[in-house]
Amino acid sequence: MTLTGRYDGSSRFGLNQKFAFFPSAALAWNVHKEEFLKDQELISQFKIRGSYGKSGNQGIGNYQTLANVSARDVVFDSKIGTGFFLSSMANPNLKWESTKQTDLGLELGFLDNRIQVVADYYNKRTEDLLLNVTLPGSSGFSSVLQNIGVVQNRGFEFQVSARPNIGRDLLGILHSIYPPIGQKY
Repeated sequence: MTLTGRYDGSSRFGLNQKFAFFPSAALAWNVHKEEFLKDQELISQFKIRGSYGKSGNQGIGNYQTLANVSARDVVFDSKIGTGFFLSSMANPNLKWESTKQTDLGLELGFLDNRIQVVADYYNKRTEDLLLNVTLPGSSGFSSVLQNIGVVQNRGFEFQVSARPNIGRDLLGILHSIYPPIGQKY
């Protein structure tokens, strides 16, 4: 069993959302080591495992939650001067993009792990995506960074592998075709 908790902070987010808590937990049970399966010759591996975790993404540039001022040359009374304008909107409520993931798995091994089967189910959901949202031209801004949208990925993964005893099998076949040196027909 593993338990982890993180409380992360980032100066890239708005005043109201700088910190977030990201927990995780994992548990595995080696069933094949239990007394009721200890003398089993067919099953050499039997593990059940599961995990859940939440992680955060702060993948935005510096100062993107703040209102920014930019300078531009302007002509006023036939003279060139410098003017300042608000070039981006503030978003003090911008927060961490968060991903929650659940994994459930089963590992089986047979005949001294010569045949192995691994099966996994995963469910990954990312919320509060950090995306630029287009604004109407009448606002004076082209876009603003917001937490919007959800992406979900889920599915199954399977793996089957075999490790046959090729050395002995191949040697037996070769001996039947070509007897060892010194052995007569």
